[in-house]
Amino acid sequence: MRVAIECGKRGLDIEMPCYGQGPLRGEMDRLAGQAATHAQIHIHAAIPYPELVERSRTFDLFVCCHVQGDPSCTYLETFGSGLPIVGYANRMWRRLCAESRGGFASPIGQPDAVADAVGRLAADDVTPSEMSRRARSFAAEHSFEKEFARRRDAINAVLEG
Repeated sequence: MRVAIECGKRGLDIEMPCYGQGPLRGEMDRLAGQAATHAQIHIHAAIPYPELVERSRTFDLFVCCHVQGDPSCTYLETFGSGLPIVGYANRMWRRLCAESRGGFASPIGQPDAVADAVGRLAADDVTPSEMSRRARSFAAEHSFEKEFARRRDAINAVLEG
């Protein structure tokens, strides 16, 4: 939300759909009302994951400002949709971003830095497409089946050794 407001201050013509329900919904509605005219913030109720995947085909990137180190499967699910991620450099995203090169990691608690990264991507014709390909490729290489097989093989190696 604050990232969208910062993008609006920079004159970036963005749309930011937000999905979900929770205790911050009222605050999100309030902040959305403060957004500059260049930032269009739309707050939606939670939707089923398959529907979100379908809608994400119209998105250019995913803004993920998690402060905790592990927001579930969000990063790989987003990568699987071919979306680059711009977000806070929490413990998990900092390393995943560096390994995948599928987005930008900005300091935690600095929505202005995230907005700067969004602006860099919006002004670039090549990098977002490259990041999208890297994100999709990374997700394919780290699918559940492949990761499970790697773990199984590691356990079997220990048990056999």
